[in-house]
Amino acid sequence: MAEDSKNDEVDPLVPQESLETQPEDGQSGTTETPQVQPTATDEATRLEELQADVRNQDELEKDITRQADKILAEQADERDNRRLERTRHEKE
Repeated sequence: MAEDSKNDEVDPLVPQESLETQPEDGQSGTTETPQVQPTATDEATRLEELQADVRNQDELEKDITRQADKILAEQADERDNRRLERTRHEKE
């Protein structure tokens, strides 16, 4: 009976489909319990299949910071150019 309580535990990473097999010759089936331990590559593969990328948090933060800095610099350049044009126009 100790085996029954062991099989009652639900692993959230294993699909909850029926794992019992029934041979076609009419004999009793056996219960198979896969001992699959999820690994980082398995998770990465599943995310790839979902077309989701896995990125290092530090790299992601650096990339976002670079993009933000670039946009802020472009906006500052636009403001400076508008100010310069306004000043030139006022002097004329």
